[in-house]
Amino acid sequence: MDQFVARYKFWLPDDYRSFISQYSKAVLFQHSDYGGGYDILSLSEVIDYWKGYSIDDPHYPIIWSSHSIGALCVNQEQAGAENGYLTWISAMDPENPLDLHMSFTEWFMKLLEREGKEFWLE
Repeated sequence: MDQFVARYKFWLPDDYRSFISQYSKAVLFQHSDYGGGYDILSLSEVIDYWKGYSIDDPHYPIIWSSHSIGALCVNQEQAGAENGYLTWISAMDPENPLDLHMSFTEWFMKLLEREGKEFWLE
C-alpha cells in the first residue's frame, strides 16, 4: 500500500485503507442473474478505472457502480475535511461531479441501510 501511495501520490483515507488491508476488494448488491452492483476497488483496479475513464486530478475512483455507471471518488482536495471526501462522477456526465460530503465508512453504512439503493442520486 505504501508503494502505491508513493508511486501515484494518492491520499488514501484511513477508512478505505483499513477496508482494503482487510478485504482487498468487494462486490456488493450484485444480482446473480442481472449483475449490476457496486465494486469496492482493489488498488490495482483503482488505477485501471482511473486511467480507463480518464478521471482527472484531484479525483480517483474507489467504488464503481454498475447500476448507474459511474464512480465514487476520493476528492484529494478534501483530505481530512470534516464533512467527508467522496465525490460521485457519472461516466455519462463527468463534467458535473457531485460532492457527497461523506467518508467511505459513512457511504458504506448508508448503502447498507438503504439496501443498495443509490441514495446520493435521489
